[in-house]
Amino acid sequence: VYRTTDQGVTWAPVNIAGFTGVTGTSFVLLTTFALGSDVWVAGDNGNVYHTTDGTTFTQQSTGITKGITRMRGVSGHIIALVGNDPGYYITTTNNGVSWTAPTTMPFGDSPENLAIAPDESAIYVFGPFHGPLASFEKNPTWSFVPTVMDPNLLRAAFAFAGNDVFAVGKSGIIHYGN
Repeated sequence: VYRTTDQGVTWAPVNIAGFTGVTGTSFVLLTTFALGSDVWVAGDNGNVYHTTDGTTFTQQSTGITKGITRMRGVSGHIIALVGNDPGYYITTTNNGVSWTAPTTMPFGDSPENLAIAPDESAIYVFGPFHGPLASFEKNPTWSFVPTVMDPNLLRAAFAFAGNDVFAVGKSGIIHYGN
């Protein structure tokens, strides 16, 4: 893990106790997420580490041992996707102090992309072989959302401004929301 304080001109390594610099281990960082000055990094074995200053990281116990492939959130409400088949997710509403028990996704593969509308009116999850799922509440009740894009071709999902969510793939961009 590297950190910059000058807009990317120089970079310095950051040691995360128990995650980086541990001889004889091969932990893999799979995702990062930032919300204001809070930063989370996560990887295999269910490891999540949190910092508010970019230098001192604290491990957060998730209760899982599978790789966390994607994290997104709004105002302390974070969802972490877990990359196994069938996939599941864990959530927190207190910035990772405690995490829910794993919840299985309603599609039969591993979730890969996640977007949460800034106003938390919609949560979208995308898998590699199934179209998007959407929930319109904080404690997700999932519904399949029709799409013209082949799920295999989805590469990224992001949200901003109210409830606007965009999914980007090889065949174009899909907009959900206003």
